[in-house]
Amino acid sequence: MLEISFPCSVPSYCAASLTLSCPATVNGAPGQYSITAEALAIYRRHVKSGGIIAFHVTNRYLDLVPVVQELADAAGLHAVLVADDGEEPMGSRSDWVLLSDSETRLEAEPIEEAEEAIEPRAGLRLWTDDFNNIVQVLKRDD
Repeated sequence: MLEISFPCSVPSYCAASLTLSCPATVNGAPGQYSITAEALAIYRRHVKSGGIIAFHVTNRYLDLVPVVQELADAAGLHAVLVADDGEEPMGSRSDWVLLSDSETRLEAEPIEEAEEAIEPRAGLRLWTDDFNNIVQVLKRDD
């Protein structure tokens, strides 16, 4: 049986990036989420129409943004990349891909102001529970 707990009793809200964070632990370990078509189908069952599913994709070595874009395309969802460079002097970058069945919802002023273009990755295959390719999404030094 899974034991899910929320060590922080009060979620933190960041108005600049429109995120509500409530860290969880599962059996004492930090919670994790999957970036697969099957996982997205499960997440969608818990979100009302017009709601937003937010994927935190910040990573030094992997470019996960096009992976989530592929998931959105396959599921018929709209996707936007919202990047926050953090507040100086100690801030760090945070990247989120927001998915919704409502394009209007993603065009809300705070989201649209922070939105960045999602660069497609040629030849990227849809990630599923049976397939992913980490090598294909390694960040390149251009």
